[in-house]
Amino acid sequence: MIQAAAPELDLGWFRTLPKTRVDVGFETYSPNFAFAIADSGTGKTDVVFEGRKLPDLSNEVTLVKNSFINTDRQDRLTSGYAVSRQLQHASSKEKEAVTLRLGEGSLSAYIKALKLGKMLKYEYVPDFQSALYAPAPLALASEGK
Repeated sequence: MIQAAAPELDLGWFRTLPKTRVDVGFETYSPNFAFAIADSGTGKTDVVFEGRKLPDLSNEVTLVKNSFINTDRQDRLTSGYAVSRQLQHASSKEKEAVTLRLGEGSLSAYIKALKLGKMLKYEYVPDFQSALYAPAPLALASEGK
C-alpha cells in the first residue's frame, strides 16, 4: 500500500526484515510501518514541543533502535521497539534549539512529576522510515520469545 502511494520511497531495507504474524487486538505483521497516534483524552493541547530546523544535515543513512515499555488492554507490561532508518539527521546540545511548553493536563502533570533536569541532546530527523515491532508481553520478551 505504501509503495503504491509513494513509489519514490526505497523500501528495500524494510523487505529484508523478518516478519511475524501477530494479534494485537487485530491481526497484523511485526514489524510494520509506524504511524503517529494522537491522545484524545481532553481534546485540548497539553504539551507543545517545538524544535528548530538544524543546519548541516547529514545524509549518511543510519539505523537507530528505540525500545519502549507500555501496558496492554489487560494492564500487563509489554515491550516493543522500532527500528528507524534515518535518511537525514542532525543534533544539537544548545538549549535554544528546542522549547517545551506544558499545560495543565494529565500528560503535563506526569512530565512535571518526573522533575526532569536539563536537555542533553536534541535529535533532528526530518527524513526517516520506521519499522514498528508489535509489543509483546514483557514476561515473554524477558524469556527471549
